Amino acid sequence: MDMYAALEVHTTNTIEEGRHTVQACTALMKQYMTQTADDNVKNWNFPKLHMTTHIFNDIEAKGATRNYNTKPYEQMHRPLKDWYLNWTNFKNVAEQILVANNINRRISDFDEYLQQKSDSDLEDDDENTNIGMDSTLDPSQHVRMGSRQAVQTFCSIENAQNTRVEFTNFRIKLNAFLNIFLPACNIPLPNGRRIHLQSDDTVTEYRFLRVNYESLVDWKQNTDYLRCSPQFFNTPRYDCVFIRTQNSIILGHLVFLFQCAIGNGLFPLALIHPFDAPTGP
Repeated sequence: MDMYAALEVHTTNTIEEGRHTVQACTALMKQYMTQTADDNVKNWNFPKLHMTTHIFNDIEAKGATRNYNTKPYEQMHRPLKDWYLNWTNFKNVAEQILVANNINRRISDFDEYLQQKSDSDLEDDDENTNIGMDSTLDPSQHVRMGSRQAVQTFCSIENAQNTRVEFTNFRIKLNAFLNIFLPACNIPLPNGRRIHLQSDDTVTEYRFLRVNYESLVDWKQNTDYLRCSPQFFNTPRYDCVFIRTQNSIILGHLVFLFQCAIGNGLFPLALIHPFDAPTGP
């Protein structure tokens, strides 16, 4: 319920789904109140059902909840008090306070503009310095790899990672995957023959992934910077990702980013540990 109420952009579907969650929460709360009716201990720590009853009507009438808040209370009057004391002659103060408010708003807008410009310049500098974006990959793609490492053979990778179960029979599993994946994506196999990568064939490891995507929250383009590195500021870092499979979307974490030559083309690939299996006894 909180998740739907906090959305910054709403549609008819999100409003309807939010109302369904309110109904489900209300039903559960009534069960809770029935089961705890004999509890004589007074406790004011409980959710307010009346507020949730009207929350999505309020969103339709007034907009997203980020645009209003009850937490500031009387603090909203503090600037008015300061302007009254410091900017007026204590006579006909309404017009003088409006002028002070207008000046303050212009200063705030200019400060925000300078901050955004500074942040944009820093992002441009970061993209053009030592992140090591691979120029061989199409820059128009929304996914790009960076932080390129030295070229390695499949044999050296499997020997170096022999303690990690994810790399057991890494080359053989990659062969099987490519022979299914490429035809499924309408990519012809080299010379029409099955792929048989050898132990002395090479791949290039990467440790950084930049992903541009359309946010489902505000429909704007956002960027994620993902790491897949055994040494990121002296500690391993393998970020988690959402993975779109043929059946559904699952969670997982990056294990190994690499680029592999298949025939006359270079294919950026990722070894991922999926979180699609139950855990526990």
